[in-house]
Amino acid sequence: MKVIIVDNVKYQVHPVYENYAGSKAGKVINVNRRNPMAGHNPSSKTQYYLNVTQKINMGVSRFIWECFNGLIDDKKAAIFHVNRNMKDNRLKNLKLTTISEITKSVHNKHCSYKAHPVKAINCETKKVSYYERKQIECE
Repeated sequence: MKVIIVDNVKYQVHPVYENYAGSKAGKVINVNRRNPMAGHNPSSKTQYYLNVTQKINMGVSRFIWECFNGLIDDKKAAIFHVNRNMKDNRLKNLKLTTISEITKSVHNKHCSYKAHPVKAINCETKKVSYYERKQIECE
């Protein structure tokens, strides 16, 4: 996989969307412009999505995972945030699993998995959209 360095930070170029690259810290940059697109921001109240093309939205967590581990081709696969913070997209916080395993894990912990608003950013136009997500209730 192609690696680029910007401001002493290593970024892996995505295997399909070669105009974008991700860092282990969960940051995404535009390869041509070398400017940040989205990333790890613990103070943010939103989870980030990227519009990698006009028709495709991709979660930053999935994007970061694929930059370092290759494409996820299993339709049942999902990215789990180990510390349960959906805004923390650092590579070490991401685990490849399934939706059913995530649901079991959440319910087995007897905790609530808070829904965060989703902030979608169009990488080309910089247009920002917000979406609401459902919260999973645990007993």
